[in-house]
Amino acid sequence: MAKLHLFVVLSLMSVAASALSIYDDQVGHFEKRTDDVYVCPEIARNVLSKRNNVEQCQTTIAEAIFQDVFEGFFFFAQDECGSTTIVGMFSHGFEIFNNDTSDVKFQILDSCNRTIYDLTDELNVQINNDGSTDPFSYTFEEINLDCYDDGILFPTDSLSKRNCEGNQRRAPHGKHVGITKNNKEYGGASIKRMKKRH
Repeated sequence: MAKLHLFVVLSLMSVAASALSIYDDQVGHFEKRTDDVYVCPEIARNVLSKRNNVEQCQTTIAEAIFQDVFEGFFFFAQDECGSTTIVGMFSHGFEIFNNDTSDVKFQILDSCNRTIYDLTDELNVQINNDGSTDPFSYTFEEINLDCYDDGILFPTDSLSKRNCEGNQRRAPHGKHVGITKNNKEYGGASIKRMKKRH
């Protein structure tokens, strides 16, 4: 468990340092062209975009904590450009698969357990024989927490029971990280915004 806590602290420090480093580098890189207004690289390459009053995403942090069959966590850190870095680790739980971890998937699911994002390939989670995992992380350009309308912290219309189709049952945790194998969910944890401390 000490290993898990140490990784949490180091991961958060790494994500924060990385975000600040990217911010500093990009501000310096675009400073002359934008009159001290930070512009994300994608926006800066768009010659039609205005150079003034460019909107940035707020930096947002969220978590999904597993405390049942699986014990571990996912942390999400959104940067000013709307990209989201996901880091995580598990101390146990995967032993339920008896070392057959083929087809295990890590997905962001909605309230009806429909896949919003499949994180499996990018995270490339290494599962150990004792049921734990090695630390994992990846920055997803296409996933945002609350910068755009499709942010994973925003509710969707699937929160209504009537919007779940067929035999899909409404999940108790809304949008969540699900651990699935052969299309069956074995564990899930709600994705929750972490409050900023001032």
